[in-house]
Amino acid sequence: MVTSLKTNRKTNTRLKTYRKQQRRRQRRNRGERPTIRFTPFAWSKLLFLRDCGDTEVGGFGVSASNDLLLVEDARLVKQQCTAASVQFMESAVQELFAEPSCDLQRENNAGRIWIHTHPGDCARPSEADEETFDRCCNAVTWAVMFIIAASGDTYARLQFNIGPRCSRRLFVDVDYTREFRQADFAGWKSEYDAKVQIIDPLHASLDRQGRIRRGFDSNFGNGLQDAQVRAAVSSEWLAHCDAVPLFEDDIIGAVCEV
Repeated sequence: MVTSLKTNRKTNTRLKTYRKQQRRRQRRNRGERPTIRFTPFAWSKLLFLRDCGDTEVGGFGVSASNDLLLVEDARLVKQQCTAASVQFMESAVQELFAEPSCDLQRENNAGRIWIHTHPGDCARPSEADEETFDRCCNAVTWAVMFIIAASGDTYARLQFNIGPRCSRRLFVDVDYTREFRQADFAGWKSEYDAKVQIIDPLHASLDRQGRIRRGFDSNFGNGLQDAQVRAAVSSEWLAHCDAVPLFEDDIIGAVCEV
């Protein structure tokens, strides 16, 4: 009986090893995951903007005309920000693209790389992030959502909006083979001050759809004294790390870890 038990254990161990090897082969057969790359200038500017305040901040990446996943710069738009959300001001994106100095219109690829930060440790997209990405980027054939957290954690996903529609997680890298342009801390701070308005969630109310409406005006209600507003603000905070792995790469990664 002891011999039979040992034999069964060996068989189970071999079966587990075989299944692991099979999963590795399947991952290799799917091909290498693409990478979104940042030049040293774009990466340093992004980190500077992330660390300017304690709120989220968002904008768009400017990619090279001959390499659409190489980000050469990051641009902010006029926005209202809290520690858990970014809301672009009405017509702010169109105003950015209309600026004479703005070169985001390269090869008609304007506004395809949406970048924003998370002030916490988690870079996973929240439910609000997913809704914003779907609403703002579904009109283009492809788009990228990139998130960087205060901890340095990153999340990047490429989405195709033509044909059957599909998503693909991206690796993130800084391409140090590119030219090191001089940093412009004063210019970056001026851009941040001109485009980012920080909103205090203590002055808030809900609109008809139950979404948080923010402002400094006293007419915005009693802020967190309202139970519904408290619940909505709390849900924004919790949404960062409550995201469910709905995409293929996330599910496969979770299975492999087990």
